[in-house]
Amino acid sequence: MLNTYQLIPVGEKEMVAEGKCLQTGKIYRTAPFTGLGWMRWKKGGEMIQAALPELNADDREFLISGFSPKGWLEIYGTEDEIN
Repeated sequence: MLNTYQLIPVGEKEMVAEGKCLQTGKIYRTAPFTGLGWMRWKKGGEMIQAALPELNADDREFLISGFSPKGWLEIYGTEDEIN
């Protein structure tokens, strides 16, 4: 999948990812993370959980799929709706 976000520097060694959610079309922005961690995940094949431990599951999912938490909820609903 092509990146649906852009990387924006927010410090000397940190950045955020910002872009439109593929489902909602609304802008989503992650928490700050290190550029080195992003490179280890994207270019080095390291698992995202290990490379970017500072991000929560919602932010990691956005980097992987391009879906924000709200977009994911619109598509898949909640666990309560599934059960």
